[in-house]
Amino acid sequence: MAETSTTQTTTTTTTSSFDISVSFDYLKTVPGIFVIVELVLSLIVLICASLAVIYGGFGWVVFVAVLGLICSILLIVFYILGFVSRISMWLLLEFIYYVVMFLFWIIAFIVAAVLTGQNNQSILYLWYFRTTSYLGAMIAATVFSCFAMIIFGIHCFFAFRAWRGQPLFATVVTSGQTSTSAQKTTTVTSG
Repeated sequence: MAETSTTQTTTTTTTSSFDISVSFDYLKTVPGIFVIVELVLSLIVLICASLAVIYGGFGWVVFVAVLGLICSILLIVFYILGFVSRISMWLLLEFIYYVVMFLFWIIAFIVAAVLTGQNNQSILYLWYFRTTSYLGAMIAATVFSCFAMIIFGIHCFFAFRAWRGQPLFATVVTSGQTSTSAQKTTTVTSG
C-alpha cells in the first residue's frame, strides 16, 4: 500500500506603512551619479542660456534646462526617500522621462547651435553689444547642452535596459515593504 503525504506552508507578510526611510545609497550607484551630473549640467546650461535669453530660441534652452534641473532634483528626492519602491511601474516611468528629456535636449542643442552660429557671424551684433560676453555665454550654453544631451541619452539607454529587465548597473532601492515566503513539501512513500 502506498502512503502519500503532502504538506504545504505559505507565509505572507505585508507591511503597509508610510514611514519615510532616508537612504543616500542611491547617490553612490552609477545611475545616481548620472543624475547628479545631469543636475549639474542642467544648472550650468541654465546659467549660460539665461544670459543669452534675449534671443528667442534660447528661451527653449532655458526651459529644457529648468525642466532637467527640477526633474533631477525630484528623482534624487524620490530615490533618497524610497518612494520608487512604492510605485509599481517606476522603471517604465523613468524610461519615458529619459526618452522625453533626451529628445528635448537634442532640440535644445540644435537651437543653441544654430543661434550661436548665426550671431557669431554678425558684426552688427559685436558692435551693438561691444562685448563678446553674450557670445561666450551662447557658446558655453551650446557646448554644455551637447554634454547634457549625451549624458541624458546614455542614461536613457540604461533606463531602457533596466525596464526590460537587463540592468547594466544595480540600483539600490530600499523597499522591504512586502515579503513573501512559500514552501511546499511533497513526500511519496511506497511500501
